[in-house]
Amino acid sequence: MAPVLDLDPITAALAEQERQRTLVFIGFPESNATRPSERVQDDREATTKILDHLEVEAEPTAIFRVGRFDSQRTTPRPLKVVMPTSAHQHIALGGWKRERVRLRSEAQLASSQQQQQMPNDVPPNDDALNDDEKGENDEKLSVVREQPLPNNSFEQRRSLGTTGQVSRSVKEGFALFDFSLKLFLSTEQVQKLHDFEGECMVDLAREKEDKRNRTSEERLNRTCERTELILLRVNDIVSREATFKGNIHELETRLGIVENRQAEVLDYLRQFGAVLPSLVQSVQTLQQQQQQLLQRLSSIPE
Repeated sequence: MAPVLDLDPITAALAEQERQRTLVFIGFPESNATRPSERVQDDREATTKILDHLEVEAEPTAIFRVGRFDSQRTTPRPLKVVMPTSAHQHIALGGWKRERVRLRSEAQLASSQQQQQMPNDVPPNDDALNDDEKGENDEKLSVVREQPLPNNSFEQRRSLGTTGQVSRSVKEGFALFDFSLKLFLSTEQVQKLHDFEGECMVDLAREKEDKRNRTSEERLNRTCERTELILLRVNDIVSREATFKGNIHELETRLGIVENRQAEVLDYLRQFGAVLPSLVQSVQTLQQQQQQLLQRLSSIPE
């Protein structure tokens, strides 16, 4: 029995979180480049193409091969891909399970990659059989969820010949590892489980779409409310502007009346200024006549 590592709770929790975010590509062809950086770059580009095909909208946080590189090795090393969240891992697995039947009918690498995960009770198409006879499907590819490895699990499952888990037509050294409850299920139960997982992923996608739609509707409602409030404020400003213009017009009218009155007053003042000298002379004449009259009265004897 393999030794059990006594990890502290924090380390174990972190390892569990990383395990729930990890995908394992088994049977993934290795690059023939001599430099490690070039091999890493090739693995990253190939992984990105597969994730794009599975419609996984996320960039892996880590992509690396398990084990030391050996140019004499006949089988490729497993490739680990650590996703940002466990949800992206579920989306990738669900997409792989939904696309496996359609990918088998394609005359590309994806057809041979998907052949390994298909159950034996699904009849392969003629193109796939012809490719197997020609030896073109020498490399198989499978995407699996990383799980703890029980003792002799591969030998047990291979001896049982569990269809849908380990393909009978798979080449030596290539196998789909999905260490979970599926080991103890029948072919029909595994197929039902795969269908259920696919339906769950579809429901999850619909739920996310509904959530995005609800969010969009809420944003539209808030935008409409803000637009109505802005419209009310604009109408208030327009009404105030109309009132202000009316007040200004009335003020201009009254100002015109005042200007007319001012012109009349100035005209009266000019007329008064023209008559004033004659009035002064008349007053002086009257004063002189009054003095003369007083003198005459004083000269008359009593």
